Amino acid sequence: MNQPSCDFPKLKKTYYGLRHGFSKANELNLIVSDPRNGCEDFGLTELGVRQARKAAEEFLPAFTERSVKVYTSDFLRTRETCTNFVDRLNELAPGLAVSVVITPLLRERYFGELEKQSANNYQNVWELDEKALPDTQYHSESVHGVLNRAIQLINEIESKHDDPESIVFVSHGDALQILQTGFSGIRPEDHRTLPHWSQGEIKKFTRN
Repeated sequence: MNQPSCDFPKLKKTYYGLRHGFSKANELNLIVSDPRNGCEDFGLTELGVRQARKAAEEFLPAFTERSVKVYTSDFLRTRETCTNFVDRLNELAPGLAVSVVITPLLRERYFGELEKQSANNYQNVWELDEKALPDTQYHSESVHGVLNRAIQLINEIESKHDDPESIVFVSHGDALQILQTGFSGIRPEDHRTLPHWSQGEIKKFTRN
């Protein structure tokens, strides 16, 4: 059985994942995974803004730390989710120290030749994932590639002794679910067997 592409690090910090809110790409039912399209266009809808702000309201009640660091994908829809999430945190908890880092390591999984096609085509790649087959048809990014770049970021964070103990990743559906396979100790190809990460949903990453 395939295991994650590289050893999952031992963690000293607590990690949360926030999926971007409902975006203009979602509204159009389009796959937007190429940075040339996603970094400058296809931001949040009004619903997505509300979802990002609500995520802050759901995050705070159980949060007891004095600071949090938010790492966000550099796509427009995640940057706008981050901005609205952080703005709401500051409104609700003005004493909370919040810092933000934008990183390409949390980008959307690249779906190759399916770019700007119907989002119904995600299923075509997921079926290849389930069979652990390389995608020679659409040339999408492999699950191992997605997991490895997320683990690279975690390793960088864990090496920083001055970072807060709590970290929020603002990212995308596939990227977050594939990262959860690393926390869960299962094959990244099995990411679709995990509970769905809804738009605007924030969850704590859990180790099995």
